[in-house]
Amino acid sequence: MFDLFRSREKSVRILLGALLLLVALSMLTYLVPSYNTGSSSSDMIVAEIGKDDVITLQEVQTLIQNTMRGRQLPADVLPTYLPTMVDQLVTDRALAYEATRLGFQVTDADLADTIRQTAPGLFQDGRFVGKDAYAAMLAQQNVTIAEFESDLRRQILINRLREVAIEGTIVTPLEIEQAYRRKNEKIKIEYVKIPNDKYRAEAQPTGAEMQNYFKANNARYQTPETKNLAILIADPAKMEQAATPTDADLRHMYSQNLDSFRTPERVKVRHILLKTEGKPASEEPKIKAQAEDLLKQIRGGADFVALAKKNSEDPGRLPMAASIPVG
Repeated sequence: MFDLFRSREKSVRILLGALLLLVALSMLTYLVPSYNTGSSSSDMIVAEIGKDDVITLQEVQTLIQNTMRGRQLPADVLPTYLPTMVDQLVTDRALAYEATRLGFQVTDADLADTIRQTAPGLFQDGRFVGKDAYAAMLAQQNVTIAEFESDLRRQILINRLREVAIEGTIVTPLEIEQAYRRKNEKIKIEYVKIPNDKYRAEAQPTGAEMQNYFKANNARYQTPETKNLAILIADPAKMEQAATPTDADLRHMYSQNLDSFRTPERVKVRHILLKTEGKPASEEPKIKAQAEDLLKQIRGGADFVALAKKNSEDPGRLPMAASIPVG
């Protein structure tokens, strides 16, 4: 049965359409309204589907109560939508009946998986919370366990039937193109072919007529300004090979640019900074004595860098050697 629905051959798709038509006709047969006037209103039958499934007035009332509880519709518009709601209820039952008749089944494992997905709150840390909590949750919606699971089985059957029907619906590119043309191509064109040679000999304008036409349409015959662009691609490697100056050329360039080749005389300076700024005047003799002691150590051959690291108050700390031009 599933292979039949999944087939993409045209004959099979025609058979699928006939099958769905049969489903629609059979729904008319199954949905026989019945009213049991001899029993209570809660047992009154609104519709019969097949031989065993019925929709009672109580089920319709429960549907209305749930709709009103969720405030899905205002109370004043509910009478308008009530027939549509009942029709949908009947349609769902008929689809489930047809799915069962075609051989679809819902196992207990399928039902359990669907409950786990629909109501994850019933499973704490992967374990079922228990039948009492299950019943209490459904009681808040005015539904029993049996009613809930029956509706859930019915919905699974409906979904499977719809999935198979969708999988068997194939629309070819040609059908799409034909539908598009039927919907959008609404213009009818009629044309007459005029041979150029026949009328070219008859139409011989005079010089004055051409001049007048040119003056009236001068803008159509103006040529816009154009620019020519030439791009020269230079290969540095080839240019370097071609440009090989002689010694005479180098001497001449050097003699013409002596100033750019001169390096001014420079001296290198290193220092150890001892700050007096921001310190009381009473500390100046001590700082002076420290400076003289450091100078004495440096002259005696002490390591300048080590002394600078230990004593210099320069933010850079290390004694940087700076080249200073002289002049």
